[in-house]
Amino acid sequence: MMVSLYFQRVEAIQGARIEAAGTRDDPLTKPTCKEVEMAAPRICSVEGCDKRAVARGWCDPHYRRWKKYGDTDGHSASYGAAKHFFEVTIPSHDSDECLIWPFYRNGLGYAVIKRGGKTHLVSRLVCEEEHGSPPTTEHQAAHSCGNGYGGCVNKQHLSWKTPTENVADRIDHGTYQFGTLNHQAKITENDVRRIRCLAGALSHGEIGERFGLDRSTVRNIIARRIWKWLD
Repeated sequence: MMVSLYFQRVEAIQGARIEAAGTRDDPLTKPTCKEVEMAAPRICSVEGCDKRAVARGWCDPHYRRWKKYGDTDGHSASYGAAKHFFEVTIPSHDSDECLIWPFYRNGLGYAVIKRGGKTHLVSRLVCEEEHGSPPTTEHQAAHSCGNGYGGCVNKQHLSWKTPTENVADRIDHGTYQFGTLNHQAKITENDVRRIRCLAGALSHGEIGERFGLDRSTVRNIIARRIWKWLD
């Protein structure tokens, strides 16, 4: 519904600009960055919150809570409990059933833990414990169960795979979809347009912080290596 509303508003903008120009051959029919921003402002992704999103898909209060406590509710799980689960529960889990991380998970549903003041993917740490360091920095901790987004951290389900191999697995699992058809997608078509509008005005790191993306993803979006089908 939000996407449909967005396109209706963009079409209205285009129509107004065409009418003002007096011809449908006028080249200025594509909305400007400011018009895109006004047409579909991002709303906080926390259920029940209708404030404007400013970073990682959250409004300022929810983002500040996440920065301080590790979750948007403003309650931090005991680090000792998470550390115990990582060091004792995960290694001792011998079942083939998914082992779900009961603590904080990122916006895509993947288990994360803080170490040394930095946030790490639990699946990657577990994969390192089980299989050693990744063959290259590009290799990802892939889930054979296809349930990484559901918080699975079962060591038996993890292995190092290239991004291409990992995507192929997700397609096989039926958990990979393109664009906003993916209900786990971190960004929308309108976010992509915003990111490209911000190129040159902000660094890739600053843009990534706003949208909850890493620098390489921002760089690939701007260079149209991904989302290249989107104008």
